[in-house]
Amino acid sequence: MNAIELTNVTKDYKLYDRNIVDRFRDTFLPGTSKHIRNFQALNNISLNIKQGDILGIVGRNGAGKSTLLKIIAGITKPTSGEVHVNGKVVALLELGGGFNPEYTGKENVYFLCSLQGMQREQIDEVYREIVEFSELEDFMDVPVKRYSSGMRSRLGFATSINIDPDILILDEVLAVGDELFRRKCYARMMELFESGKTILYVSHAIDSVKKLCNKGVLLHNGSMLLTGSVDTIILGYQKVLSGGLDIGNAKDFESSIERQNKKRVERESVARVGINASDGFTEMFDPSLESTSIKEKKIKDIAIEDIRLTNSQGSDVNRLLWGTTYTISASITFNEEVNNAAISAVITDHLGHEVGGIVVPNNLRSIPYVAAGTSFTFTTSFHAYLHDGLYGLRCIVRAVIDEEVVGASVVSDAVVFRCSGSRSRIAQCSIFEEGAIVNE
Repeated sequence: MNAIELTNVTKDYKLYDRNIVDRFRDTFLPGTSKHIRNFQALNNISLNIKQGDILGIVGRNGAGKSTLLKIIAGITKPTSGEVHVNGKVVALLELGGGFNPEYTGKENVYFLCSLQGMQREQIDEVYREIVEFSELEDFMDVPVKRYSSGMRSRLGFATSINIDPDILILDEVLAVGDELFRRKCYARMMELFESGKTILYVSHAIDSVKKLCNKGVLLHNGSMLLTGSVDTIILGYQKVLSGGLDIGNAKDFESSIERQNKKRVERESVARVGINASDGFTEMFDPSLESTSIKEKKIKDIAIEDIRLTNSQGSDVNRLLWGTTYTISASITFNEEVNNAAISAVITDHLGHEVGGIVVPNNLRSIPYVAAGTSFTFTTSFHAYLHDGLYGLRCIVRAVIDEEVVGASVVSDAVVFRCSGSRSRIAQCSIFEEGAIVNE
């Protein structure tokens, strides 16, 4: 059974160039103003969400995610299309946004719960849990207008999660209060995720989407680009962020993502051969792990070429053994002069987050001046104290441009490699040895 059904949902908003004047003319003299523009927040969205699904909704800012959630929650109506929701919905969109500032904390709890259809006796049963979770017992009889923003958020979160919804809508709300309180919020949210509720989860934290959700949707400029497995959605989202694919045609974009995801799955399956066996993983170069996500960015004309990852025998490798020492090397050519240059190598995880790196010259010094035509060979070694997983190499030439240190030339994912054999050992913090650059 479907918990939510959306059919051809479109949402338009009017934008007024002269706010007060044009709103007045549009209300009392419709069609007389030339200073009104139409903005389409959602364009023909059709989506079925089954009961018990945990749907991750991703997209850039302005993609239409919050508008979609507000339509499902009944906060706003679509311009056209049909919306069917089966069950009680609780939307954590703007924590504390529905509070009446003149009411006390206690009065607001009873007010919000009653809006969700709860009877007085039911609210009495959960009130104590709400107070204890929010840690605001001393302030429940104080008007909310005297609360800090953090206090309002805590009370809003505590109230919403104790209403026991059939459908829970979350829009970037898991950053509430101090660190200890956030840990408690995460623990409570995990209970809800594991309870069989239907959950719609919007977040820019892709690692949490991948961990929590079983399906995904990618929105872009109000249109639905992709729907399907979380891995496919995340791959598409990363391509949208990087501008790596032409998204002018949604069908072509979807086909491209499906092809790339199929290749990724094939690479993963090949890479797992031997990894799952206790003694079967060997150090080697695996052609199936060849990078398909290389990205270059240049502010200055500096060429970063021949980036290699080699073992102690000088052979190229991309399947690494835990604790073994490997060498990163690259050829750097400065085709124009720069001031205060430094070269660095960075290891990134599967989400692109940095897990370790080194800057050469060491101790964050720099080469005061590099003339055009100068070439260097950059080398550094690192110990593969890394958790089992897929990683990438990023090489960066930094320089001072307009009195600001920037990445004058960057090559990301020049090499992609897998490390295995760590078992339960913890990754070390200091994985790099001292690096060097040699004038060619």
